[in-house]
Amino acid sequence: MRWQFLAGFAALLAAAPIAEPPALAIKGDQVGYLPDAAKLAFVASASPAAAFTVRRASDGRVVFSGVPAAPVDDPDSGDRIQTLDFSAMRATGTFHLDVSGVGVSWPFEADSLTSSRSRCFSNL
Repeated sequence: MRWQFLAGFAALLAAAPIAEPPALAIKGDQVGYLPDAAKLAFVASASPAAAFTVRRASDGRVVFSGVPAAPVDDPDSGDRIQTLDFSAMRATGTFHLDVSGVGVSWPFEADSLTSSRSRCFSNL
């Protein structure tokens, strides 16, 4: 099971390089998302983002476009947060979020193996 995790992690690292380093302000699920489930990520940024896209890691093709929710202040962290909801995306593969004025996220998977990867993490 541990080898499956390592193989999956290696595949993420081997994905086509992103032109810029990942923005730490973008918070997504690094284990991945199930294709038919809710898919949410968050942006913690002083200036609100106007738009975001989900891009396929292999070729940069846009598979989903959206508008972030209105910013809200998180009293615990002091951050100004926007929710990125891309639940309507049904594509599978390796992707990254591209948030206008913020940057790009770390790559993530959207596929039916997500739940088995999360069990693998719990066994490490």
